[in-house]
Amino acid sequence: MPRHSRSRRSRSVTTLATASFVALILLGAGVAGRQDDGNRGRQAFDDAGCATCHGPSAKGGTAPKLVGTGRTYPDFLRVVREGIGEMEAQSESDVPDEQLTIIYEWLGQSTSTRIASEGVTHTP
Repeated sequence: MPRHSRSRRSRSVTTLATASFVALILLGAGVAGRQDDGNRGRQAFDDAGCATCHGPSAKGGTAPKLVGTGRTYPDFLRVVREGIGEMEAQSESDVPDEQLTIIYEWLGQSTSTRIASEGVTHTP
């Protein structure tokens, strides 16, 4: 077999290995980014005091669950700003719109993403 043929094959294998390695790094960065977003959302939820009534994972407590409700963002914002039932209205100075956006996005994450971001290893 000619020497240059083996060299080309070797370069192809090296290129494929390098591309695979880069893909794995990018995939890992994407997962880490989602976990960071989840941690950020959970922190915003806790900082706003929502966990006190809605539970630490927004799955309900003394107040209704917030995950899986399907509320639109405008409806979510209206409920927070105007209050509903026993929930008092929260002003922009209490919970800024930016924080509510982060919370809303966290609430809308898929269950598997939420479980990963919360460090839960199993579900009941």
